[in-house]
Amino acid sequence: MSLRRRRLIGARPVAAAAAALLAALLAGGCATVTRTAVGVPIEAERVEAIRPGETTEAEIIGAFGEPAGISRDGDGDKLVFRYEQREVPSYFGGLVVNEKRASVRTTTLEVTIRNGKVSSYRLTTTEK
Repeated sequence: MSLRRRRLIGARPVAAAAAALLAALLAGGCATVTRTAVGVPIEAERVEAIRPGETTEAEIIGAFGEPAGISRDGDGDKLVFRYEQREVPSYFGGLVVNEKRASVRTTTLEVTIRNGKVSSYRLTTTEK
């Protein structure tokens, strides 16, 4: 057997190992999604239970937690509750993160309180 032929035969295991390593890297490079959430979830059942003129400020805070913001206007105190869910794709076990392809879903509940009770509320959801 020639020296050249022996070198080619010896190279096959190295090529096979390199191909296996490449396949493992590519499989590990598949996209995963990192999910994060900020705030207390604003559940539809709890929102539907709000009764203007009946539900108290204490009941609202008990159901949705501390508000993200409070403002005052002519209608009363406006309590703002936000819940944000982010999904960010990442690759290679999280080493590469693609913020440009992130999706963000924000649910906002604005509750106006007058004389200690709910006078009105508004629920909005935005997606980016």
